Amino acid sequence: MTGDGREVSGAEPQVLLKLRLMTWNIHEGIGEDGRYDLNRLARVIRLAAPDLVALQEVGRRWSAASRYDDQLLRLSEELGYHPFFAPIVDEGTRQYGCGLLSRWAWRAVKDHGLIRIGTFDPEKRVRHLPGFPQGTVVPGGEAAQGQAPAVHLFDTHLYWRDAGIREREAEEMVAIMRPLLEAGELVLLAGDLNAERDDPELAPLARLTAAGILRDVGPQEATYPARDPQKRIDLVLAGPGWIVQEARVWPEPLASDHRPVVVDLLAVMAARSGERLPSRPA
Repeated sequence: MTGDGREVSGAEPQVLLKLRLMTWNIHEGIGEDGRYDLNRLARVIRLAAPDLVALQEVGRRWSAASRYDDQLLRLSEELGYHPFFAPIVDEGTRQYGCGLLSRWAWRAVKDHGLIRIGTFDPEKRVRHLPGFPQGTVVPGGEAAQGQAPAVHLFDTHLYWRDAGIREREAEEMVAIMRPLLEAGELVLLAGDLNAERDDPELAPLARLTAAGILRDVGPQEATYPARDPQKRIDLVLAGPGWIVQEARVWPEPLASDHRPVVVDLLAVMAARSGERLPSRPA
């Protein structure tokens, strides 16, 4: 297997499951044309036909601009997926954050906290806020229980204004995922990192990539801004046990200010034994 996991040589590994993952910052459903259209987002997701979806900038009765829609609920009902919403900002009846969708019922879900500066906090306080969701699912649902392994999907949206905060968020994400990675569980991390892969603030993730523990399996093309992409900030990272079949930036220039990323993955029997992760440098 090459360093990025895109080719396999020698004996064919045993395939445990196939999975299509999408990650997309949906910009609260407001497109590059300034128009709010949740149905347009649903059409793109339906056409891509992912098994798991990691969404960012999702509103739940958040603003007049998005008609105070419960966006994840609406998308889940329209598409027939199982939702899990993890607000970063919670103002009671109004929430804003990340959302997961799964073709199969979630076996377990958890909303982890990360160090953040609230985008909508006028005092710009540095504090722990939720909004780093983890969804655990067995692809195939109940019929596959005991036959297919569980997949742990993490969905992230790092702070856009401060590289130092992003580095601390990355450190905390690694700490949260570490036990699963060391146990050889099937782990995926997807989302809008507001940084490109080689930016210094992503060093905590880069250390795992250098060790072959957490690989960049997304497409190499830029994803932002959607009309004329210049930056590759929407990433998919995979722990041991995954092989990439195909990774692409979905050609949607209008529905959001980011383009979706779609990755087809195989989980294989090889490399599912646990590996010790490199320690953080002193």
